[in-house]
Amino acid sequence: SAGVRSKVAVASRNEDVDATGACIGPGGNRIQKIVSQLGGSSRSKEKIDVLNWYDNHGAFVVESCRPVLAVGAILDEEEKTATVIINDGDTALALGKRSANQKLASRISGFDIDFIELSKAIDLGLQFTTADEWKEIAEEERKQAEKDAYLNKMRAEEAKRLEAEE
Repeated sequence: SAGVRSKVAVASRNEDVDATGACIGPGGNRIQKIVSQLGGSSRSKEKIDVLNWYDNHGAFVVESCRPVLAVGAILDEEEKTATVIINDGDTALALGKRSANQKLASRISGFDIDFIELSKAIDLGLQFTTADEWKEIAEEERKQAEKDAYLNKMRAEEAKRLEAEE
């Protein structure tokens, strides 16, 4: 919601580069230049959440909820809904002013997000994947995709070489 909060997801093709750190800059100087260009009084400056992009939906839903730190999440891929488990007392932060954080997290992730506090999730007996588990799954998927891309490239080069020999 313009004037209140924005979310931007970033990724780097170079694993030695921290994409969010590069966008935020030393001491926040890069992102502050963008915020100042957006205008507004110093009191009502727009907040910009710079998020890490994950191809894995679970990891990205968890990331999209920042600044609240999600404990975990349950995703329904078909319905495009997510229940995000947060620490007790974090509901106001998770929702954000006028539910801006919840709306933006839902919009950027593509999932309709609901928040539930950890104690209630436990009372309800909800089985969820932790935020760390989602990130581990995402990392394994990224590594597998890299391997697959490398193998496909090698196969294509071999096919070209064999074709040239004929």
